[in-house]
Order: sequence, then C-alpha cells, then structure tokens
Amino acid sequence: MKRIVSLLLCAAMIACAASVGASARKMQEPSRKDAYPVVLIPGILENALVRDKGKPTEKVIWFPMDRFIASFARHAAEVVRCLALSDLPAIHKVASKIIPEIAEPIRIDPDGSSHYDISPLVIGAQNCSYSILQKRGMLRRVTYGPMMLRDVAERIGGDRAFVFQYDWRLSAVDMAKQLHDFIKDVKAMTGSDKVNVCGTSYGCEVLLCYLDAYGSGDFHRVLMNSPAYGGTEIFREMLASDAKPHINYENLFKMFLSNYGVDTELGYLLRLMPKNSIDVIFDAGIESFLKPYFMTSIALWGVCPPADYEEMKALLLDPVENAEMIAKTDAQQAVMARAGEILRRAQSEGARVCAIVNEGSSLITSLGSGDVLVDAGNGSGGVCLPIGEHFAGDYTPERTVCTDPAHDHVSYTGSLDLTNAYLPETTWVFYGQMHGQNYWDSRARALTVRLLTSDEIEDVHTDPAFPQFCENAMAVSDVSLTLKGHPASVLHPADGAVTAVLENHTPRHAVRIRAIEADGVPYTFSDTQMLLLPGKSAEIVLTPTGEASGRYGSVTIVYDEIPEIHLHKSRTQYFRIDQS
Repeated sequence: MKRIVSLLLCAAMIACAASVGASARKMQEPSRKDAYPVVLIPGILENALVRDKGKPTEKVIWFPMDRFIASFARHAAEVVRCLALSDLPAIHKVASKIIPEIAEPIRIDPDGSSHYDISPLVIGAQNCSYSILQKRGMLRRVTYGPMMLRDVAERIGGDRAFVFQYDWRLSAVDMAKQLHDFIKDVKAMTGSDKVNVCGTSYGCEVLLCYLDAYGSGDFHRVLMNSPAYGGTEIFREMLASDAKPHINYENLFKMFLSNYGVDTELGYLLRLMPKNSIDVIFDAGIESFLKPYFMTSIALWGVCPPADYEEMKALLLDPVENAEMIAKTDAQQAVMARAGEILRRAQSEGARVCAIVNEGSSLITSLGSGDVLVDAGNGSGGVCLPIGEHFAGDYTPERTVCTDPAHDHVSYTGSLDLTNAYLPETTWVFYGQMHGQNYWDSRARALTVRLLTSDEIEDVHTDPAFPQFCENAMAVSDVSLTLKGHPASVLHPADGAVTAVLENHTPRHAVRIRAIEADGVPYTFSDTQMLLLPGKSAEIVLTPTGEASGRYGSVTIVYDEIPEIHLHKSRTQYFRIDQS
C-alpha cells in the first residue's frame, strides 16, 4: 500500500508540474528605444502546435503536459497497478499505449513533411512580443521559460522582446527562411537596424542556418544556448546500438521538473519505482513513437552528429521512399558540419557571437559529460572527456583556436578543453546545468539577459561575476558552495584562508548540511553542519592545509531536505588548485 500511495503522489506531482511554474509579472518599465530588440528562438517541443489553424476544426494538438495529463488520466489505474507490482512487461505494454496517443498528432510522413495540417499556435512578429503574449495569457504556450522573456522585457520594454514560433519538427533550413521574415518584421515594428538573438537547442540550428544563408548583417549579438548543431551521441545509442541504453532516470526527472519550474523532491518516490522501469519506458518510446512517427523528422536528424550521419542514414533511411526528406537532411547536415566556420565568419563580420554550454550530466550512463542530452564537446567544439575522467596532470591544451598561453580554457573538472572550441573567448560553461535550463538557473539567466540587453560583457574575461566556468544555481540542484568575492572556482592555497558561501537554492525546502567532504582540495572547513532555510545562505571559512597534490579537486556537500530527512543527498563541485 505504501508503494501504491507513493506512486500516486509521484504521478500527481508530475501532472501538476505545469501549474507551478513562475508567473509573469506585469510590465512597469517603459520601452528603451536605444536598445536592440531581442528575439528568442526556442527548441524542439517548446512551443505549442495547432491542427487545422483557422478552420472550424482547429485544435491545439501539442503542448506536452496537456497531452500527458489527458493520456495518463485514461490509463491511470493500469499505470499504477503495473508500477506497484514491478511488472516490467506490463509497464512496456501500457507505455506503448500512452506514447502513441500523445505522439500521433505530430506524425511525420516518409518525405519529411507533416502528416497533418499543423502550424504554430501563435504566428507573426505582431503577435509574438512579450507585451502581446502577456496580455493574451499565452506566455506558457510559446516557451518553457517565460521568465527569460520577462527579464529581457523588463530591461528593454515588452514591445521589444519577442519569441519566434515555428514548427520544430521540420527542416532548420526551411525554418531559417521563416525566421528571416520574422526578423524583418521585428526590425520594421521597432525601427531598429539590427536585433539581438538567442537560440536554444534546435533553435541554434535554425539560427546557424540563418547565418549560413543570410549572413550576420541583421544581428548585433548572437547567443547560442545549449546548441544542438554538434549533434548528440544519444542518437546512435537510441537507434543503432545493439545494447539497450541504460537511462540515468534521476537526471531525466530532474530535467523534467526543472523544465516546469518545480523543485519537488522525487528521489524517495523514484526509488520506489521498479528497477529499470525508466529503461523499459524509454525503449517503449523508441519503438512506439520515434521509429513509427518521428524517424523521418528532419529535426530528429538534426541531432545526429555530422561524423555519424552518412552511416546512420544508410542504416535507417530508404534512399527511394525517403528521398525528399534525405535531400533536406543532407542540406542541414552540411551546415552543421561547418558550425565553427559559420560562427567565426559572423564574428569577423562584426556580430558579437557567444555560446553557453553545459557539462557534468548525461542521460545515458555510458556517454560523455554534457547537459543530459548534448555532449559538451559537441556543443562547444572543444575536447570533452566522459563523466568521471580527467586530463592527466601533464596535459597540454590543444590550442588550435586560442593560441594565447595566458588564457586557461580548461574546465575546473579537468575534463573539458575549450582552446580548440568554436568560440574559446566567448563560450561560458555551467557545470551541472541541464539542456536548455538557463531559463531556470538564476545565475545563467542573469548572464543571458546581460548579454542580450547590453554590451557590458565582451568575453569570458570581462566580468569576474561570470567566469568562463560556472556552477549552476538551479533550484533542483538544491545547494551550492561558492568562494566569496571569487565566483571562479579557483583556489590559491598560498593566499591563506578564504571565505565560502553555502546557499540553499530551493524556494520551499530547508536544507540540513550534514558534512562537507574534500577530495584533492587542500583545505579544512570551519563548519560542516548547519541548517539553511529556503533561499538562505551561510558563510564558512576554508583554511589551507598545505597538502595539495594535484591541479584539480572536488568538494561534496552531503545534506538532507527538510522535512524529508530519510534520504541523504549530495552535490559535488570541482575546483582548480593554483599552486603559484
């Protein structure tokens, strides 16, 4: 009975997640006519789609949580029974019923076109400004992160902050043409000769295709957030691996909850689910949705790494039946393969081009360090090792792009080298942040808004508050430890004792710190047990011991959330040890 009640609670919390997201505040600030307008380009699944737009049969057919709740409600009893009995074959069977119900309306035909008459719910720049969307109550239908659009609007005015809406299942090359028209309309509406633009995930591919086709003349600032144009190794693992992938379900649920602005603790409830049940559901999703409904989506093939593309195309597509789709995918992959060249060309033309990528998480346990979905190396163009691996102590950075020996572009984890990245001087990395989650990360969102609404930050060396490598500040990460006055995670033992700040990022839970454990960090901690109320912080003193032995080290915070003290949790952060 305890397991059944817990599973019901788990389902209820997930079903209610969409309603707990941050609400938009009413705009107070006047429009800044001197500021460049800002256009956000969301990623796959983010904006709502509608069938038969403008017809009597018009119906919203895609907003994920809406369809999930409706389908789950129809099968709730069967779902709970299967999970409670740990019946993996039955879980696979019911998942194979639910997933097609959710996915059928977004079916893609063999030629890569939509099976149904599908359009974005909101179309046109005149309907996509923050001011209009807020007035119509549409913000949650156009992006997972309305607070990003809100924060931009508060700095430059709601009539100068826009979000581009498109059919994210289709070709990024084709969507770039629509974006070109959208940008022209934004410029005409605002009287500006340029805009600042930010793509997220697949939105970065749309933006890359725009830069390739039209150049960078329309843009003052170009920001790539969690870019997908390098592809993801998950593509091969899902569709072409002989072995079934093992899913890191805690990362999956954490990303899901973060997407909906929820900091609910599901660790205990997740542990009540049958072992490998997420793997079974994931496999059902591949077999009952991805292959029959979405295999010929050009957006899906937009996350195939260019290095794997020809092999995967020969293995999974029919050169005759899928000929039209393959032609479009070929064109998009050709752009992806030249990402570094296209971005650097835009820089040379005067656009301020920058990127935010993430490391430290993976959806499939055997893959490299990234943001759950995209490997940090694929997103940045740099060299990235698998999670848990580190460069040797005598490692020499590759420096094929940044040749300045004074610039240290190796991450504090010792696993990511950006000296040969697409944009070494203007790429920021957030450790532990998940794919496209800068919406929900206060620190990353602050950086994003600064980049999009001002020229205050030129590169990763400009502002000490935003070093190249940052720890995330997401609510679902619970706690963090940062050096007071030194946001970069670099320790200098020769300088003596330093003050650090322990912060509770959750808005609703108190956190009891049980221990702080050091590995390779030559310091002792003044206080390792304390209670932090929601949103509060406390200072501790780090005293050097003189026992440093390597270039990198880590600190693990062991804690409980109150009142759920039955489950010990931990967060590990990495530091560079500077012996000079």
